[in-house]
Amino acid sequence: MCLQDVYDVLNADEAFLTSTSLCLCPIRSLNRQPIGEVGAPAWGPVCCALRDAYIEDVGLDFVAQIMAHEEEGQAVGGVAAGAKAAAAVLADA
Repeated sequence: MCLQDVYDVLNADEAFLTSTSLCLCPIRSLNRQPIGEVGAPAWGPVCCALRDAYIEDVGLDFVAQIMAHEEEGQAVGGVAAGAKAAAAVLADA
């Protein structure tokens, strides 16, 4: 990631990452610097719109799936720490 990319992310209203196991996950901070308004919900309007469109189009509620795995103590994608962190963020959904 170049310095311009970091600047853009830190000055964005919201940011997210995508992956196979998480589908879509909002990012609250980068290098311990907050992204967007401090205290705002992790799921901003763009993240919510993308999440809802994915769930409707694919027919899979990935947030509910991750939360169910977390409640059962199972790792998502084989990474327990990552699953716990994702579940904490997704719990705001």
